[in-house]
Amino acid sequence: SPEVDNIIPEGSTVIIKPGTKIKAHEYSSLIVHGTLIAEGTENHPIIFSADINGADAGYWQGITVPNHSAVSMKHCLITDAEIGILFQDYNEVTFTNCHLENNMEGIGAKTSSPVLKENIITGNNIGLGCYDDASPVLSDLEYEEPYRNGIINNNTGILIDKANIYLNCGYNDIYSQLPTEDYFISLMFEPYPGYIKARNNYWGTTDLEEIYEHLNPSESFL
Repeated sequence: SPEVDNIIPEGSTVIIKPGTKIKAHEYSSLIVHGTLIAEGTENHPIIFSADINGADAGYWQGITVPNHSAVSMKHCLITDAEIGILFQDYNEVTFTNCHLENNMEGIGAKTSSPVLKENIITGNNIGLGCYDDASPVLSDLEYEEPYRNGIINNNTGILIDKANIYLNCGYNDIYSQLPTEDYFISLMFEPYPGYIKARNNYWGTTDLEEIYEHLNPSESFL
């Protein structure tokens, strides 16, 4: 089946009210060239999911946020997508208290630095993918403010491919209890000379040797 793009045009704003449930057909996607405001509440989240009653009941493509667009998403659940949400290049992003589950990839970042706070990313093949000079921010570099994302029980928690990530002193939970040979963080290529600093996060254990077994390659992390 061909892909179907649902597009928010440049200069347009779409507001989704709390409690809204959006079911996407297989292969469909939401592409934000303008502004998307999807701000649910703890008791009334906004849900983006696949139309499981469709004939094929397959994955949808997810939400794409390309260059010079803007999103504000709070208390949203994104499930059953190829990539739950993909940030590309330079955009204005508020992404907090969201839940990404059962996606091939929960969050993707390409040449982008989205700030991620207090989100739950669980049950995905890849929790957070960082590509092509991306540098997602999961810690406050100046004040060491706790960002407290939960990247839990993904086959690979964080995948870094020719990119970087800010984790140091973020107080994020990054671990897995799956019975597979999973990695909390995996580097496809060295991002920059030196270490990726990842202190003051919780790894499901305080045993350093056990933690380093799930960091690939372990010598690239501090």
